Amino acid sequence: MTGPRPIDALPHDLETEKRLLGAMLLQPRVMTELRGSLRVEHFASPAHRRIYAHLVALLDEGAPVELLTLCSHLERSGELAAAGGFEALSALLDAAPTPVHASAHAQLVIAAAKLRRLAERGLALVEAVRTKAGSADEIRAAHLDAIMSDSYHRPDRGFVAVDADDVLEAIERRALGYADGIPIGFHGCDSVTAGFQRGELVVLGAVPKVGKSTFTAQIALHVALSGVGGAAIVA
Repeated sequence: MTGPRPIDALPHDLETEKRLLGAMLLQPRVMTELRGSLRVEHFASPAHRRIYAHLVALLDEGAPVELLTLCSHLERSGELAAAGGFEALSALLDAAPTPVHASAHAQLVIAAAKLRRLAERGLALVEAVRTKAGSADEIRAAHLDAIMSDSYHRPDRGFVAVDADDVLEAIERRALGYADGIPIGFHGCDSVTAGFQRGELVVLGAVPKVGKSTFTAQIALHVALSGVGGAAIVA
């Protein structure tokens, strides 16, 4: 049971991987948009992993992300043949989807990678049991931790391009006291926080019996009734 499993034995979608790489070569903005969520290990094919790694290197170097530059980059590192050669790389362009569909293709590639990772964890668990690598509780704890760490892993998104005009407008609106997030109905708070912002975790703290529950219930009620967002109270 030891040793790597062949790629055909685990979930993969090589055609989708080809289309995704082709979209990156045809439209550089696809590469920029997916850079933060798509990782080398998400590709099942070793050749595709190598190609994507070099595309990332080109992007980070500020070099053009296109076929000839990619081939040159691979050739200088001695990896052009391992990536399939010029003909295989050229064929990626023929299979490329439109840029608008590239994100959906990336999600398919990532989903297959998650299934492969889960299968690998399962094989490792069976191997640990077979070799008696610990007690049942020890093996369960070790492998459950590994599976949960995969579940809650958040990829490094790196730098994200923003529109300078939008940022300046948001700063100006906040300086004038406008809430560009979700207003909570308490104007004093909104003037300081600019409302609830996407991705924020807000923790309310105060001494006992000053009305924290009533305050949060009022916020939830205001958000739900205002039509600008949804609210849920979990006891």
